[in-house]
Amino acid sequence: MVFLYLEGRPIWLRRINAVEPFANLLDWLRAALDGDGRALPPSLAERAFAWTGGGAGPAPPIDDAG
Repeated sequence: MVFLYLEGRPIWLRRINAVEPFANLLDWLRAALDGDGRALPPSLAERAFAWTGGGAGPAPPIDDAG
């Protein structure tokens, strides 16, 4: 699980436990910090969730493949 706080917005991501999703996260974070967009790419949006029960992302559990 990864927690980011970017420009006042909490971002929780689950299942960042393989090389590909971690690399996607780093690529997106570099672009976001450089000002090249803040929207999560689909590969990360499917892993996003909010502790309050809202937000984008799948209902748990999600498939470990991929």
